[in-house]
Amino acid sequence: MTCKGYLKVLVLGDTCPPKTNTQLYKIPLIIIPSLITILYIIITPVSCLPQKIDQGWYVKVKWVIDGDTFVLKNNDILRLKGIDAPELGHEKGERDQYYAIQAKNKLKELVYKKYVIIKKYGLQRDRFNRLLAYVYLPDGRFLNLLMIKEGYAFFFPHKDLEYKMARKFLAAQRTAMAQRRGFWNHILSMDIAQRPYIGDKKSRRFHTLNCVFGKKIYWKYKVKFSSLYEAFYKGFSPGRKCTPWPYVSR
Repeated sequence: MTCKGYLKVLVLGDTCPPKTNTQLYKIPLIIIPSLITILYIIITPVSCLPQKIDQGWYVKVKWVIDGDTFVLKNNDILRLKGIDAPELGHEKGERDQYYAIQAKNKLKELVYKKYVIIKKYGLQRDRFNRLLAYVYLPDGRFLNLLMIKEGYAFFFPHKDLEYKMARKFLAAQRTAMAQRRGFWNHILSMDIAQRPYIGDKKSRRFHTLNCVFGKKIYWKYKVKFSSLYEAFYKGFSPGRKCTPWPYVSR
């Protein structure tokens, strides 16, 4: 609104998210064109860009892709390091793995359009140029660990995973398995859960006995498991091919 050559403007706090305190300013109409130009140039406030904090960054989440991956406000794709959630069938005709939708919904509940803290420790990019990171919620909860604890994701070992994190994730998985949290109640009750599996000590992946990839494991790295429970308990994750993880129709 205007009053005797002035424009009254209500200005929100300039933090992200904005603070609730506001201020009312009177601005001479003669300088409005200049202000519009400035606002056009500074279309994204500095405070809304990734903010560097102690040992990491404070960033807003734009979108959630699945139970272990989301998109940041600057369009970087971030994969939660050291965990793997059931896969969604992203392509037409592909089926979802069991509990994939529940895992995505849980992650969405926790981070969608909210701020997270990306730790500098262990931060890297994978071959798809995605960020691999340890992420914390503003209330201090460790997101990667939380998804394992509640049975929405399992421990995903790989060569670049820090040893202390691997131990922490595996311990959380063992507890979730024992308590049948999330997907574990169904996964460990399936008939195929009682079958033997073969693992690769080098890649830390396991396969069904008739899987071509399992048969190619070098004898030195080959290890046998009496059940699905033992394979997961020992810190192995299912291979992408020949996985025992069930698929469901939408």
